[in-house]
Amino acid sequence: MILEFFSALGLWAIPLSFLFTVLLNLLGVIPSIFVTGINIILWGPWWGFLLSWLSELVGSSLAFWLYRKGVQQWKGEKKGNWRWIQKCNSLPRGKQQLSLLTVRLAPFFPSGVVNVAGAFTNVRLIDFIWTTGIGKIPSITLEVVTFLGFQQLGRALQWTILGLVVVGIVLWWYSKKKQAVD
Repeated sequence: MILEFFSALGLWAIPLSFLFTVLLNLLGVIPSIFVTGINIILWGPWWGFLLSWLSELVGSSLAFWLYRKGVQQWKGEKKGNWRWIQKCNSLPRGKQQLSLLTVRLAPFFPSGVVNVAGAFTNVRLIDFIWTTGIGKIPSITLEVVTFLGFQQLGRALQWTILGLVVVGIVLWWYSKKKQAVD
């Protein structure tokens, strides 16, 4: 149903997919793998990857920036006392970048958690953007490969069923022929 809707939009599906992925990143709790799947079906693995990666990058960066604005408005005393924030804020810039990149490269680590957690630290926006850009490559690639694998599994299953039907017909025909001879 959703795929049919996107498909009917033609090229307008591109900005809608982009916007939808950005909104999912702002919400931070719903994975965007389904949108990546739609992008792959509609635009192929390369263009689907690029659209998904770019929209994830923009969405995560916008979420980080908006969350940081919210954190700055929040005057809670406890946020500065959290040990992990103090640890991250005390790291030199290069180690902050490496830490963020390491977390981003873990494909199963929820993006929303990284976006929110980063907002509580003093990590620079530009560092967040470039580490997210590089770090999103493996997770989007994994989503593309996984989705393509499921598509191939679907085709393999279809061929397997067809093969079993053909074998069944041949065995049925052979058994009927053998009964006629006996």
